Amino acid sequence: MDLYLKYGFVVIDKPRGPTSHEVAAWVKKMLNLDKAGHSGTLDPRVSGVLPIALGESTKAMPAINTLDKEYIMVMKLHGDVDDEKLKAVLREFTGAIYQRPPLRSAVKRQLRIKHVYELELLERMVNTH
Repeated sequence: MDLYLKYGFVVIDKPRGPTSHEVAAWVKKMLNLDKAGHSGTLDPRVSGVLPIALGESTKAMPAINTLDKEYIMVMKLHGDVDDEKLKAVLREFTGAIYQRPPLRSAVKRQLRIKHVYELELLERMVNTH
């Protein structure tokens, strides 16, 4: 294995469809690595940033998994909603969130509690059509 592939990370823009595990396996195969692993799991129906550790860097994943994460979402509303009502709904999704890994998962399928500390409305576009 080349030295530059023995240590390092690649950041993949995972498309909808494959599991995070499948994407990590593809990276491992394409780069002819002994090990490759992802940080966190993106649902197969979700696209987004998927950090993948290469080779010996997989040992750093437990430390990386404890860091806070930030997500940005785009949503389409099918009706007119004023900003205050929308912000009130966003507040309902803060706090403890209960999750169970999907059936196809490399981790134990046990209930996990994650915390959403803040949801912020960054921008709003009004459809004039």
